[in-house]
Amino acid sequence: MLHLAAALALTALTSPQAEWPTWRGPTENGVAARDARPPLEWSETKNVRWKVELPGLGNSSPIVAGPYVYLTAAIDLAALEADKLVSAQPGPPDLTPQRFVVLALERASGKLVWQTVLKEETPHEKGHVTGSHASASLTKSGERLVAFFGSRGLYVLDLAGQVLWSKDLGDMSTLATFGEASTPAVRDGTIVVQWDHEGPSFVVAFELESGKERWRTERKTDSSWGSPVIAPVGKSVQAILTGSDATRAYDLATGAELWSCAGMSKNPVNSPLVQDGLLLVMNNYQGEVIQAIELATARGPVDEEHGLVWSARRGASYVPTPVADDGRLYFLRDSIGVLNCVSLATGEEHYLGERLGLKDVHASPILAGGRLYVTSREGQTVVVRAGDEFEILATSMLEDVFDATPAFVGSEIYQRGRSFLYCLAEG
Repeated sequence: MLHLAAALALTALTSPQAEWPTWRGPTENGVAARDARPPLEWSETKNVRWKVELPGLGNSSPIVAGPYVYLTAAIDLAALEADKLVSAQPGPPDLTPQRFVVLALERASGKLVWQTVLKEETPHEKGHVTGSHASASLTKSGERLVAFFGSRGLYVLDLAGQVLWSKDLGDMSTLATFGEASTPAVRDGTIVVQWDHEGPSFVVAFELESGKERWRTERKTDSSWGSPVIAPVGKSVQAILTGSDATRAYDLATGAELWSCAGMSKNPVNSPLVQDGLLLVMNNYQGEVIQAIELATARGPVDEEHGLVWSARRGASYVPTPVADDGRLYFLRDSIGVLNCVSLATGEEHYLGERLGLKDVHASPILAGGRLYVTSREGQTVVVRAGDEFEILATSMLEDVFDATPAFVGSEIYQRGRSFLYCLAEG
């Protein structure tokens, strides 16, 4: 019987469903697998399976595949030589040499399995005080890991940490030197990289296996920090990107622009969301905007007659990306702990402006086990019942700073803080 239990546990650990392959999860929309049963509450002394110190700073989210947790980090070499806790800096390190790495840890224990150094270099820009030099998250596609460090390059590794190929796309010049954060999207053997900055902007696609550039399309926009999403629409597949003033879709096969929707405010940070045939985009910088676009009918200039289903001008999120399921759209106001819930199809309000008791929120909310999990930078997580009525179920606290979106796999939560990685699970 013990052998059977062990076998079942191993199967659950390594099954395709027991993965969090991108920063937005198995369906790339912030919703955990239906069988996810994460803990309701925790503390430093309750429901922490393990906690390990990380060898560097990073706002990138952990991803989970089989028995391993993967993540990226930037290690300040000056702090390392001084034997300081390099992940505990109050903001991005000064312009000192950095070691850019990909890490693999045992999911069962948090033990470091391998660390691959991709580059050692001094960044040309510092970045925002809440940011990091490793803010783009990994993506697992098949037997490959896609790692993006912006101006430090794009890399594809195998699951043992061997670098298969890399690309240098140049140096970004970001608005107010706020840094870089966009995570590439991967679908059908193609990597899509969004390169929006104060210089010539573009979107570029590479072949996952070989690194061959498939296409590159100029973008008339400036700095943004959102990540592209890829969605099948009819007989085509679209790569969709937000940007200052407009959201645009490109043919994944050719890079040709398929449609654009005006009205986006400046320098968006959060990422597009695709759910039930709708694309949701929003921003809360130099103007609040929320737009819901029906992908099947979007073409040319998108408006109320060609794809724009509904829009709103209040309550929009800034940093955290929204999440939707069961016909409901959940999003935070600006980057604070004020929660909104509306009908995904119509924008009709279920509730607006409900306070969570949180201060600053940069991590994106996650839906798991019929609950919405929202984590603040200050270490608090509030769990809200998913549904039309607002109800707080629990509040938990950890002693770290949290900017990364957590990963939810089975009965576990992997929460990446500024100094530590936690595995949270009952028992």
